[in-house]
Parts: sequence; structure tokens; C-alpha cells
Amino acid sequence: MEYRELLTVEDKFEADVIVEALEKECIPFKLSPNEELTLEPVFHLQRPYGSILVPDSFRDQALEVIEAVLKAPPLAENEPLPEGLEADALATDPVD
Repeated sequence: MEYRELLTVEDKFEADVIVEALEKECIPFKLSPNEELTLEPVFHLQRPYGSILVPDSFRDQALEVIEAVLKAPPLAENEPLPEGLEADALATDPVD
């Protein structure tokens, strides 16, 4: 199965969100990180994080999933968390 670049991701957070959504929908993909990022930390602010690659046969389905995830509004303060996500996972220790 041949994989082709579908999308450039700007940072690790965006990549993680997209990867999780594609895995949930059982869409095959590859995350190809930008090789320059591992060589020189200064590039982290100047270069995209990497690329998402998918087979041509999953291109349209993957685009729909990615579009839905990237356009999803953030949770309101009192809105319940999505199923499977625990509040403890979002909690951070206060800095003194």
C-alpha cells in the first residue's frame, strides 16, 4: 500500500490530536516527522513538525476526520469531558 502526504502538521500537539482521531476511525496512516527537528532544536520554531501520510483509498475519509477534529470548538468550562477522557489527565499541578 502506497502512502502519500495528506497534510503538514505544525506542532506535536496538532499531530497527536490528528493521530488519535485517525486511529479511532481505523484509518491507516504514517506520521513522518521533520528530520531537521531532531538535528537542531532551533528549527522547532521555524519548521513544521511533520507530515501525515495516508493511502489514496483512505484520502477522503481521512480529510473528513481531520477537518472535523481541527474545527471542533474547545470544551466550555462546565461542559462534560468526552467519554474515555478523565479529568485527572487534564489536571496540572499549580506552580508555587
